[in-house]
Amino acid sequence: MPLIDEFCIFCVDLSMSCGNGNGNGNNGNNGNGNGNSGNNGNQSAIVVVADSSFYPLHQGNGKDAIDWKGYLQGSDFGLSEKKGETALVPGYDEYGTEGVLWHFVNPDKLGGYAIIYFYDGAGNVQTVKIEKSYKNDQHFAVVTPQDWKIFAAEYYPATAPKKGATQFNLSHTAATIVKAIPTGSLTVNAEADLTITTKTKYQIRQKEFTYLETWSQYVSESYDSVTAMAQSDFDTNKKAFIVANSNHFAYAKLSKDALLDNDGVALALVVGNGLNLVGNGLAKIENGKLVLDFSTYGEVKFGALAFTNIPKPGNGNIHSDNAFKHNNVAVLEVPEADANGFIYLYLHFKTVRFDGGMALDVRELDEQDYKVGTKIKTSVADPVDLAVTVVVSDSNGNEIPEANWAKLAPGFYRVVCTAEGYDIPFFDESVEVKSGGSTELSFSENYEEIVKVYGGVKYRKDIWNEAEIIKINIVTVK
Repeated sequence: MPLIDEFCIFCVDLSMSCGNGNGNGNNGNNGNGNGNSGNNGNQSAIVVVADSSFYPLHQGNGKDAIDWKGYLQGSDFGLSEKKGETALVPGYDEYGTEGVLWHFVNPDKLGGYAIIYFYDGAGNVQTVKIEKSYKNDQHFAVVTPQDWKIFAAEYYPATAPKKGATQFNLSHTAATIVKAIPTGSLTVNAEADLTITTKTKYQIRQKEFTYLETWSQYVSESYDSVTAMAQSDFDTNKKAFIVANSNHFAYAKLSKDALLDNDGVALALVVGNGLNLVGNGLAKIENGKLVLDFSTYGEVKFGALAFTNIPKPGNGNIHSDNAFKHNNVAVLEVPEADANGFIYLYLHFKTVRFDGGMALDVRELDEQDYKVGTKIKTSVADPVDLAVTVVVSDSNGNEIPEANWAKLAPGFYRVVCTAEGYDIPFFDESVEVKSGGSTELSFSENYEEIVKVYGGVKYRKDIWNEAEIIKINIVTVK
């Protein structure tokens, strides 16, 4: 429908233009009018605006609305599509017979065009231009929605009126009155959100390191009948400390004060007629006992006795004394010192090998990498809103556009709500809409999903073990 946005409406004194004859005036074509249509009554006064002039609508005052129901003459539009009449009626294609046909007449058949002014259902001004008469240069028409009302018109004849004036008359209207059906409204407020919980699984592993070592144990050859003397005496006059009536058994002369010192007294372990040095030891007094210490290797057999004076066995062999035994006792009672502050020690090894110390030969790092367990870390994200699709359908399964939910016929309707990403609706029920009532549905759905993720491998702190000796090579030193 052609609309004109800019217009000027002139309200004129219609007391000289409205018909007031005695005829019925319904068709606008003959007789004196009764005032409703003014057909063939007094002519309308021409309105001159600048360089243009027009004739106003024969009815009304140019500003107050006129309801089409006061001019209704049935539902037949009386238009012929075959003759091309409908094509000349603005609004016919848009509203058809569901709208209102406004029929206008110029009794003088002057042709031309007209601009019609309406108030729509919201009270806004709508302007329609009728380009030409649809029949005999006399009949003009427009179709509008049923909630529109006319309040003014401007008629521009193509031919000047012979009598100096003419009129543009609202003859009648045609429409099918639709009986209002009681309705109710439906409002659906649906929302949904998703909370994702992520469970990340880690494999926990650990590395363990151990140095594997191979050593050499140095030992002396095996000796028999090894005895001891003070290291200081061995260094100066070792021959002076031979047990009487013995070729090679030595004894140790030890200062009691030196034994009480933290360093103790160093011992020289000797063997043979030459009193050859084969090992070392240490004697000291600890906790009131004479304690002997020497570095031997493997099984040994030894005995020891401590005296106040130098022992002088009668038969020349101190071992004949019943008090001497090879009992491996290295902690002795401390005898009284002689007048010079010395005590005397006899130490005899039956068989002995001396420890020459150890040396590292090979060191290799062993690495073990093994699984010790698993760990799951859980994190919960903030909820995320999901789009919700709401479908309303009638009892026949026909989907109803949301724009129509405000005016629904009374009855039961299926309401289905589905959240984005989910196939199964979280709401699927039949609800009743009552005449004149308002049905409002409000609900929300909270979805939760657990996402399992493999986070890879995490290592605990490395374990470093003490070195492990896996092999000892025995090396005899001569």
